[in-house]
Amino acid sequence: MNLDHNRSCGANDTGCLDASYPLTVTGVLRDLPHNTQLVADLVIPNTSRADGLSASDKQSGWMANNNSYGYVEMLPGARPGAVPAAIGPILDRSVDLTKYGIRKPASQIDRYYMTPFRDVHLTSDRYGGMTPAGSWTVVYGLSAIALLIVLVAGCNFMNLATVRAQLRAREIGLRKLEGASRRQLVAQFLGEALLTAFASLAIALSLAEVLLPAYGRFLGTPISLRYLGDWRLTTALVVGTALVGLTSGLYPALVISSLRPVEALKPGGGTGSGSGLLRSALVVVQFAVSIGLATAAIVVLRQVDFARHLDLGIRRDGVLVINGMTRLTPGQRESFADELKNHPGIESVAYSAGVPFHLDGFFAAIQMSGKPAFDAELLNMSPDFPALYGMRLLAGRVLSEHRGADASTLARMGNIVINETAARRFGLTPAGAVGTVITGIGAVGSQVVGVVADANLKGVADPLEPMVFFFDPSDAGFLPDMSVRIRADGIPQTLAFIDATWRRFQPGSVIQRHFLIDTFEDFFRTADREGEMLGIFVGIAIFIACLGLFGLAAFTAERRTKEIGVRKVSGARSRQIVWLMLWRISIPVLTANLVAWPVTYYYLRRWLEGYAYRVPLNPLYFLATGAAALLLAWATVYTITLRLARTNPIHALRYE
Repeated sequence: MNLDHNRSCGANDTGCLDASYPLTVTGVLRDLPHNTQLVADLVIPNTSRADGLSASDKQSGWMANNNSYGYVEMLPGARPGAVPAAIGPILDRSVDLTKYGIRKPASQIDRYYMTPFRDVHLTSDRYGGMTPAGSWTVVYGLSAIALLIVLVAGCNFMNLATVRAQLRAREIGLRKLEGASRRQLVAQFLGEALLTAFASLAIALSLAEVLLPAYGRFLGTPISLRYLGDWRLTTALVVGTALVGLTSGLYPALVISSLRPVEALKPGGGTGSGSGLLRSALVVVQFAVSIGLATAAIVVLRQVDFARHLDLGIRRDGVLVINGMTRLTPGQRESFADELKNHPGIESVAYSAGVPFHLDGFFAAIQMSGKPAFDAELLNMSPDFPALYGMRLLAGRVLSEHRGADASTLARMGNIVINETAARRFGLTPAGAVGTVITGIGAVGSQVVGVVADANLKGVADPLEPMVFFFDPSDAGFLPDMSVRIRADGIPQTLAFIDATWRRFQPGSVIQRHFLIDTFEDFFRTADREGEMLGIFVGIAIFIACLGLFGLAAFTAERRTKEIGVRKVSGARSRQIVWLMLWRISIPVLTANLVAWPVTYYYLRRWLEGYAYRVPLNPLYFLATGAAALLLAWATVYTITLRLARTNPIHALRYE
């Protein structure tokens, strides 16, 4: 087979461009699983001439071309944390940065990290990875929500089981008279609880098998249950179900088995006042969990909406990003850009080291005479970059291709533009920063010719940082991306023209392009899914809580049938009786609010601290969920209470 590999080995080295290399297929790999962090369709050794780096790059320029991944097999007993620390002296001995105009040891510029391969999917977001990383926060958060829902269901079971104790009082009394011991009764009722739990597990697994394909499509990744292949999951399901059954059934079993035969055989015999207090406490727990989850869902959705509509200081609509510009020489890149600029459907063109939300800059300590040094991010960009993205110029001017002092090279940094945050860190106004000289990013100082307004080019997750913009057109490897602002009318025709122009410059490769707004929306697709899942979980928790409250209210109202009849004979009206029952159910729900609000506030405040820009924790969120929970509780018990309140007192007094 032949591999057409286009790469740039340097500004003056064109021998390695547009080269075709014959490769021999020596093996066929099995398809990689969908859940691996590795991504590869074709694997070649780095010793092959078809590799993307030249021999000189591998020997001396590997640090500047560090867009690769390293995998290290550790010796038994080795400490992974000690390896990165040992790399520092090796870098200082092996890498000479003076040719880049940097007068610092390499260990102060570049750092290396090690992550266990089994954990890389959930940690590579800190250092970059082949695939979008997951999040331990999401894993722990969803697991906690699942446990809370199980807690609500367990409280429901305990509540209804203790209520049913009054209905089974005579059964317990007769069994005790027949000689049944308390241990036997406890074993019986624990067995019933376990059977209920495992029956629920069977139903849950059946529902999971039916819903998993749809859930996988929702998440964008296939999911399947392998009961024998993943024995840890199967064991956890069985053990967890047993623990839930035993835990939720233990107290009801102890309550039921403690009934004395004489009291149990009396009409109305059953649990005492202590069980009523427990039932109220369980209702408090159920609604506290539901209120907390509902408040969290509101805050999460509000935060996502706030971040999506946040003004980042740039225009992100109508921008097409073309990747892989390193395949063109600097001259080809200029010609390609000129042809695009001449098309009527294109407003402007710029190229840069990365684009908003995917920057490829580097950090360096910058300093001004008499001012303390601080780290700033340096971004190589063409002079048209600020105007294309709508970045406001506050003072001075932008860089120009027609001013020789504005151009930078590997050996010399030219004039620069800084953002407002960098000027502020120096204690200067935008106008005062123009004309100053900044050192630390080159062999000689660089003059600030302009200051632009702050623009968050990394997205909503990171705070604003000091930035330095420079223009080095000499090496195509430092300008891999092109931004093209397209007019709104005739987009299909403009895209077709761009594709055709690319094929003329690169007939052997496919253009890699996407709209910037799609990259921006990618940041929120996961958050949107998490918000939707949280909303579903909240609905499940509230449904379970209301279902249990309905059964509890039905039983409580039935037990108070005679009381209601006496009240009606004494002159009480139906609405007074209804209000009395609603007030009694309101007390545990209001108590649940007092329990849920501080706990939810604490965890939501910590969650929001992970965002550089966040919504305030408005008290209305808590009041709204609390009021909604109270209205749902009222609606749940209203129908049953109203029916009993309208019952003829004669029938009520004949009850039992």
